[in-house]
Amino acid sequence: MSLTNDDLQAISQIVQIGLEPVKKDISSLKEDVSSLKEEMEVVKNDIRIIKVDILENNVIPRLEHMEQCYLDASNRYISRSDEFSENISRIGTLETTVKRHSEQIQELQLKQA
Repeated sequence: MSLTNDDLQAISQIVQIGLEPVKKDISSLKEDVSSLKEEMEVVKNDIRIIKVDILENNVIPRLEHMEQCYLDASNRYISRSDEFSENISRIGTLETTVKRHSEQIQELQLKQA
């Protein structure tokens, strides 16, 4: 059994008619995907703006402030570090003097009793 040209055209028309809803669905899906891509770009830009806003307006200034405070404190400690060793030496002298004076006070109290 051999198909004639008319048979082939009839089959072609049937296939075309059957594919029409599929073509419409595919076209609709393409539009949806295109729309989603556009919306995704908007969301990406919004996220980028939020990230930049958070970093530039919040995080970076806070980090700079923390850095400045740290540097100020560090510079104060460095510039006065020689005073620390002098004060430690003075504290040792004060301890010795207080002990000696305490002993002298106790001796005087014993003599008066």
